[in-house]
Amino acid sequence: MHVSVSLQAQSKCKVDTLFCEQVKPFLLNLCPYHPISQAKHANFYWDAPKAYATIQLQFVYLGDDMIEVTEAGGPEFLEVRMTAPITESDYTDVLTPAIDRAIEQAENIRLLVILDGGPRDFTAGAMWQDSRLGFKHWRGFDRCAIATDDSTMKRLISVFGVLMPCPVALFGLSEADDARRWLRESLGSIQIDAVDDSTVCVRLMGKLDSEIYEGKSEDLDNLLAGKSQFGLVIDLREFDGWQGLGALRDHFALASAHVGQLTRAAIVGDAGWQNMASKVGKHAFGVNAEHFDADDYDKAVAWVQTGA
Repeated sequence: MHVSVSLQAQSKCKVDTLFCEQVKPFLLNLCPYHPISQAKHANFYWDAPKAYATIQLQFVYLGDDMIEVTEAGGPEFLEVRMTAPITESDYTDVLTPAIDRAIEQAENIRLLVILDGGPRDFTAGAMWQDSRLGFKHWRGFDRCAIATDDSTMKRLISVFGVLMPCPVALFGLSEADDARRWLRESLGSIQIDAVDDSTVCVRLMGKLDSEIYEGKSEDLDNLLAGKSQFGLVIDLREFDGWQGLGALRDHFALASAHVGQLTRAAIVGDAGWQNMASKVGKHAFGVNAEHFDADDYDKAVAWVQTGA
């Protein structure tokens, strides 16, 4: 990274090493991130009528890369530490190659980003490279945890994180260990059980990501084998939502596979959107669906079984 500075002097002066050393403290107050080397370029202009000189200096920052990438127990767990200022070269030289290698080895990775800075600490080139990297590996992330104390960055992640195809969780810088645990733990579960010969209960618990849905379609197929029709109870009393659009997509894929066999469906839970979901189900799939409060689970089962 380079910085250009224009200085004025009241008398003719020599642009030499000593002069550059004297200018460094001033530059460090402006940009305190890195040690600064001597001037890479120095141009001197003297305006005799005004009796002052304009000295244009270009300094170059020296120091380590502002992005450090380490594996945390295998290529599928990657830890990225970002320290301001973050430039385009930090992405192209360090982060992008590391992500490319990890996804090539593990296919899907879980990523922890420890970010010591805010949006203003990213150059325009760095922001562009960040967008390119995200679209390039849109399906390559299994989970992403971001640890930051910057309030603006937290708001941005909260807004755009829901659009990601993978679960995204926010933590403070002091909660990095909690973020590491979150990346490795199971977020939730799905239980599929037969209530009787013609009634199935699907119970969703915790926060669900795409990984949870693996194998569930086969479980449901086996349970419904030989049945031309069935009633469904969807138990959402302990459900905390989906982590990312990928999980929501997988949920609809699981539900839509057997819509033609479904006679009626009961949704049990207290969240306001669940009542709306039952109404949408009626119109979108032509299914007789009703919503029941969390305390009325037995009533929901009876309604599916008997219609009363």
